[in-house]
Amino acid sequence: MISNAKSFIALVGDKNIRNYKEKLGYYGESIVLEATNLKLGTCWIGGTYKKEECKKYIEFKDNEELVCIIAIGNVDKNLSIKEKLVKTLNKNEKSFNDILISHNKEIPSWVKVGIDCTAKAPSALNKKIVAYKLKDNKVEAKIMKKNHGYEKIDLGISMLHFQLGAYSEGYMGRWKYENGGYIFY
Repeated sequence: MISNAKSFIALVGDKNIRNYKEKLGYYGESIVLEATNLKLGTCWIGGTYKKEECKKYIEFKDNEELVCIIAIGNVDKNLSIKEKLVKTLNKNEKSFNDILISHNKEIPSWVKVGIDCTAKAPSALNKKIVAYKLKDNKVEAKIMKKNHGYEKIDLGISMLHFQLGAYSEGYMGRWKYENGGYIFY
């Protein structure tokens, strides 16, 4: 679907690092947001690129894996019919209640804005498979279903969007991994 891309960012993970795919999603998306701020076009690409071609430009250690890439560069203002169609199809946003699946009576503004920001986050195949639970002023991020092996990347991307939304409301929380899940304090 991507043509004439001259540059890419390789997301290479060390398989010995716990939760490396979530971290690649989180930090990869921070690069995407900064590139967007610089008026560059970006696109996460997982399964539809020539991995062997990309590997020609990267030196790997034994424990490293090329997980996915981000195409990056200037974008032609005149979109092709195919690009317009893809852009239209990629508007798959979930509702607030689809994302925040469990909560107390009162929802703090930082949680509301965080959830609104996650609705705009990209995900593999635009499946939006991450949901959140709010309990006792703690937010838990959960993968709700598999997504062709990219669900952990999607989780990291979504967590960054939630955190940025919370920050915009003055809530300076942090994600912590505990008991097999991510909690935002």
